Amino acid sequence: MLLMIIPLDPEVRVGGDAGEPIVVAKPESQSAAALRQIAETFSEQVAAQSREQRVDAIPIEVIE
Repeated sequence: MLLMIIPLDPEVRVGGDAGEPIVVAKPESQSAAALRQIAETFSEQVAAQSREQRVDAIPIEVIE
């Protein structure tokens, strides 16, 4: 499933390499807006799915 297209922007790579995400370094950029939209869409889809499935807990297996 394709959530969205992120504009090709070298600042995304530069910020990632420097440890400063584009949404922090240049929050007004098209790339930052696209990434925020993806996060919001994904969050909404996860919330809707969890409401449908009525999951009370997520099983976690610890591997040592």
